[in-house]
Amino acid sequence: MDASNTARLAESLSDRLSTYTFLAALYRTEVTERSLEALRQDGVLDCADPELDDGLRMMRTYLASPEASVLDLARDYAKTFCGAASTNKTAAYPFESVYTSESGMLMQDARDDAMRWYRRFGIAKSESWHDCEDHLALELEFMAFLIGSCRDALVEGDTRAACSLLTAQHGFLEEHLANWVPEFARHVDLRARTGFYRGLGRFTRAYVANDRRELGAVREAIADDAAAIA
Repeated sequence: MDASNTARLAESLSDRLSTYTFLAALYRTEVTERSLEALRQDGVLDCADPELDDGLRMMRTYLASPEASVLDLARDYAKTFCGAASTNKTAAYPFESVYTSESGMLMQDARDDAMRWYRRFGIAKSESWHDCEDHLALELEFMAFLIGSCRDALVEGDTRAACSLLTAQHGFLEEHLANWVPEFARHVDLRARTGFYRGLGRFTRAYVANDRRELGAVREAIADDAAAIA
């Protein structure tokens, strides 16, 4: 891979790393005063793709409205993702097992397989994390880890390692995120009250689908380069 192609791929990886990190933070916990101010000042992500921009536009519109506040977002986060103030405790629970197991319960096969992925790359559960390992925030953070490691390998000139890490990203997307995020996002759209979280769900669904398509093409290109130097 020549220097210009390497630079373009490294830039693309950096953009993907930023997006996955951004999404993971918003699903991990409620928006704080500090993060709300950062969202207002720095804005939400920029995107030219209409399918992706629909969700981002909803988030921006909410942030620019007078009703935007930490309390409003905290209530909606608790209602949407935890079932707070719900008479039947229904919510868009952010756990893969809920959407991929026959029982619709936590701690099913998806969680076990996610843990196998984490262990394969030497990642152990933090003592500060008390939720299941197939929580959306953790799966997004794991993708960010794979992307960052891939970028580092690429910059260091290790094409084979970069190709292997792209394959891992594609595999994790196929086996996990692409498997349940569309249905999860549909539930968010039904249950979220604020445009911020409805937009977040829509953007997440579109981004995962788009990244899945793009990653397949990039993986094939870098695999050709790795084969050429084998």
